[in-house]
Amino acid sequence: MDDKFIMVKHKPSKTKIHWVMDKDEEQELFNDLGIIGEIHSPEQEKSNVLNLKNQNPQIPNTPLQSTPYNIHPPSVVKIGFPKESHRPVNAQRKRSLLRASDKLRNPKIGRMSEILNTSWCSSTSDSSKIENCLINQLPDEIFLKIFKFCNSEMKVVCSRVCWRWYKIAKDECLWKQVSLAKKTISLVELQNLLQRGVQAICLNSSEIVQHQAVPDNGPQASPFSLVYYYSVHSIDFTNANISTNSLCIILMRCNRLNNLSLEGLTISHNVLSSLQSCSLLQRLNLCLCKGLTENGIVSLLEHCKHLRHLNLAWTNLCKSDPTQIISSLPRNLRRLNFSGFLNTLSDDHVMGIVDRCPDLQEIDVSDSNKTTETSITHILKLEKSLDSVNLSRCYAISPNFYLHFSKLKQLKHLDVFGVFDDVSTGVLAAVLPNVRVCLRPFSAIARPSPSSLYGTRRRTIWGYLVV
Repeated sequence: MDDKFIMVKHKPSKTKIHWVMDKDEEQELFNDLGIIGEIHSPEQEKSNVLNLKNQNPQIPNTPLQSTPYNIHPPSVVKIGFPKESHRPVNAQRKRSLLRASDKLRNPKIGRMSEILNTSWCSSTSDSSKIENCLINQLPDEIFLKIFKFCNSEMKVVCSRVCWRWYKIAKDECLWKQVSLAKKTISLVELQNLLQRGVQAICLNSSEIVQHQAVPDNGPQASPFSLVYYYSVHSIDFTNANISTNSLCIILMRCNRLNNLSLEGLTISHNVLSSLQSCSLLQRLNLCLCKGLTENGIVSLLEHCKHLRHLNLAWTNLCKSDPTQIISSLPRNLRRLNFSGFLNTLSDDHVMGIVDRCPDLQEIDVSDSNKTTETSITHILKLEKSLDSVNLSRCYAISPNFYLHFSKLKQLKHLDVFGVFDDVSTGVLAAVLPNVRVCLRPFSAIARPSPSSLYGTRRRTIWGYLVV
């Protein structure tokens, strides 16, 4: 298609047009109007006209108007029209011109629109403007600092913004301490998360789903396949919905585990066998667990020689004789919870605990019907280290015999719920002025979040802040 051009005579204009646009926008405006040419300043325009006069003396001597910007003289300027008689008005371009006029009337509006539209998130397709916007000029360290205040769900949302945010949100320092409490997550996603270098993770009341289709050559090929190890040291599985097979898959790769809570779960012998690789385990919470075997617990205690806090309260083993378990307790044990052994824990067993663990700092043998005053006599042998005792609902012990705890100079907590009424509890507290009597209704031994029991926030597991 051949372009048709016509010559336009240059007529002096009485109005002055002031363009408040940069060079790119001016060139785009002239292209939309069909003007083909370059934009020059008045000085350049005068020099161009003088050169043309010298080359072509037939050009009339027309005075130039003092406009801020002029285009080429009539002999050079070409205006092309399409075949249609009328060019349709671009509504988007009209709105941009109206915004430009608003900027002239109110400079504050212009500055604010520039900040909102171009500084942070440019809406144009120009890649240079997107690269130069303020949000992309921030260093990665600032983003890491901001993302540390986000929870796990918000980090995942931020990773979907762009490729740069995806790489930043995937940084290992953001996934050191994670909380997925009351969430649903697949086993594969949990494994991928642990591979990122998670050190402390809370899965309290969460649901871990294992898909039926398991790859033959993947890390889930066998629950005892030693493919890789995780660097996690603290896991809270309290009241989680997870199968024993998935539990074995996770625990077999946690050879650096220091703190573990399996409270309220159904445990199998394979789970206890997989825990034997956790030789560095220091805190183990098996409260309210089902499916425990005596041989499995004995073998676990023999391998975990660094165990310091142990909670075996109200398990299915409370109905069996605990003699073999007591004889396998680590000698360096500091805190022990043996509550719930209603008709199986006797004074001889308490004596065995004291002899086996001479450095005990806290002992809980509550809810035992066979514990008598003789047990208190054995407990008093720990006067150098013992600071907490729980004998709640031990009805076979005479109430007056609790006054002998005044001999323990290091004692700080004494819980005897269900034995005394409020008046008698006040009398006992007066006799033991340095002891807090009946102030802890629940045991905190080896539990991940004991602070939540005393009215503080439940965002820490064993002292580690998880988000």
